[in-house]
Amino acid sequence: MRKEQLPIEFKPYAKLTICSNELFDGAQLMRLGEEFPLVIGSGSKRQPLLWVAAIADKQATKIIEVISSSVSAHPFIRVELKKNEITAFLGQKEIIHVEVSDNQATVDFLDLRLLGFEIYGDKKKLTAAGAEMSDNKFYGSVAMIDLMPLPSHIKSPS
Repeated sequence: MRKEQLPIEFKPYAKLTICSNELFDGAQLMRLGEEFPLVIGSGSKRQPLLWVAAIADKQATKIIEVISSSVSAHPFIRVELKKNEITAFLGQKEIIHVEVSDNQATVDFLDLRLLGFEIYGDKKKLTAAGAEMSDNKFYGSVAMIDLMPLPSHIKSPS
């Protein structure tokens, strides 16, 4: 998902906590070139909104959106929405759980490994490519993790 593709009603959370790491002022977990494979925010009715992309093949030649505006965009993805939380599954395996209140969201479970990203965590810590991060605060950044730009042979979903 590119920032300019977000719907008009999208509102970033003032505080987004991902596996004990706090991101402020609309920052997201990761950026991959110009793409944001995981975007968390709220919509016009304060309902949590979630976008998730996956690497589509073993050669990493294509990235596809598997969740768009909290709705599954892939037959193997299931999204459960409750008033103040959202949980997504790939098959029977949970990939993310987000709880929201006021102008903040908390991700207390994340496992993007099945989607091609070596990123996972729980309420205590986040692990990304073997590096463990916990209890950090990120101000003034666009993303907590800035991955290398997409090589020209990888097609973005846009």
